[in-house]
Amino acid sequence: EALGELDAAISEGLRMSSCMYPYEFWATYLQSSRFNNWQEKYGLSYGDLQVAGTSERLDEQSYLDALDANLLTAAFAIPESDIIEGFAAPFMMIGSDAILEPSHNNHPRSTGCFSRTLGLYAREQGVVSLVDALAMMTVRPAELLALGTPAMERKGRLQIGADADVTVFDPLTIRDRSTIANPAQESAGVVHVYVAGTPVRTAGANDRSALPGTAVRSRFA
Repeated sequence: EALGELDAAISEGLRMSSCMYPYEFWATYLQSSRFNNWQEKYGLSYGDLQVAGTSERLDEQSYLDALDANLLTAAFAIPESDIIEGFAAPFMMIGSDAILEPSHNNHPRSTGCFSRTLGLYAREQGVVSLVDALAMMTVRPAELLALGTPAMERKGRLQIGADADVTVFDPLTIRDRSTIANPAQESAGVVHVYVAGTPVRTAGANDRSALPGTAVRSRFA
């Protein structure tokens, strides 16, 4: 229904966009409004919840403990059919809204979002082509953000004049390794990474001393 409304709006000439996570769960902090009346609203039980950075599903007492600590908690509430349908939308992008923190109370999308798309849904399940999957995480977001941020016109594509931000991966082995229980896992199959032409990962090894990234500011900043 949501995809249909977006498509209709785009057909009317409105500029609309949408992004999704390639996971069968969403996650946020338990004291956020999204968890208000969560059992009734989403039809979930305690066993459908898992605190990020742990391996066990919750019960009533562990839920109350996690609520008191306001921990980031995953809710298994997204049918895979919704994800597959989302990949077919020509305006869809892949979101990776997460920060990897030392506490490991993080969503695995902080480390595995894009490699999961390429490995699970493009290669293993074939629900999206490799080219379309790459577009959903590179040129589509860059084109959207370029409307207010001219610097993004040099991002998300391989061409003369672009910023030389390049990830070299093996399409036969690329795959996420991060999980809810252990989100701080590097993906398989990522060979080299260049930022502004400077290598920050070479032959599978990271160079943490290389810090070539620069801020990307909008024209409204």
